[in-house]
Amino acid sequence: MKIKRKLRNIKWEIRQIIRRRIKGEYRAGEIIDITFRKIKKKYAEQEIILPHYALSLIADDSDYHRTRQGFMRYDSVILVRLENKIWVMSKGRAWGAYPADPYDNDILVGGLGDSLKNESNQEIAEKVMEHISSHWMSGFTNSIIAARNSGHLFTGRKWQKFMTELVDPNISDFVKKGLETHKGYITLEVGGIVPAVKSSIKYKKEFADFLAETIIEILSNSNSE
Repeated sequence: MKIKRKLRNIKWEIRQIIRRRIKGEYRAGEIIDITFRKIKKKYAEQEIILPHYALSLIADDSDYHRTRQGFMRYDSVILVRLENKIWVMSKGRAWGAYPADPYDNDILVGGLGDSLKNESNQEIAEKVMEHISSHWMSGFTNSIIAARNSGHLFTGRKWQKFMTELVDPNISDFVKKGLETHKGYITLEVGGIVPAVKSSIKYKKEFADFLAETIIEILSNSNSE
C-alpha cells in the first residue's frame, strides 16, 4: 500500500509540474535549481563530489527528551573562478527532521583562497567539509540565495546587503502568481506561527537568468572570504 501511495503522489506531482510549466509558473526551489545549473554550466571549472555529505543546522526543536533538528545538506561543490579568485559553490536541500520542513533549498557560497588551484580534489573536498562544519550552527549565513516552501526567497547575513540592493527592487517583475493562504488556519513552525499556505508564490523562469547574473556580478566584485 505504501508503494502504491508513493506512486500516486509521484504521478500527482508530475501532473502539477506539467500544469505549472504550461502556465509558465516555477516554484522558488525550482528557480534556485535552474539558477545553480546556469552558473554551473557557464562558470564552473569542475565539480567535486564530497566523500560524505556536509550539514548546516537551520532549525532545532530539541529538548531534554528527544532531538529534532533540520539541516541543509550538501553533497557536492563546484569551483568557480572569477577575477582570479576561486569561489566554492554548493546547492543544498532541506534534510532531517520536521524543523526543516518549511525550507526547500539554497546556494551556499564561500571563498577558500587561491591555494586551491594546487590541491587535489580530495584536499579541496576536505577543506570544503571543514569550512561548512566550522559554520555548522550558523544556518543560512553563507547562503547567497535560499527558498522557503511558501515561495519566499531570502539570503544569508553575509550576502544580505548586496543581494537586497540588487534583487529587491526587481523581484516583483518576476512574480507570476502571489502567495495564497488558508483563511483562519495557521501552521506552527520552530520560529513561530505563520499562516497556512494554500498555494506558494510562483515565478517566471526568466528570474533564474536574473539571479545567476546577479550572483556572478556580486562575486566578481567581492573580496569576501
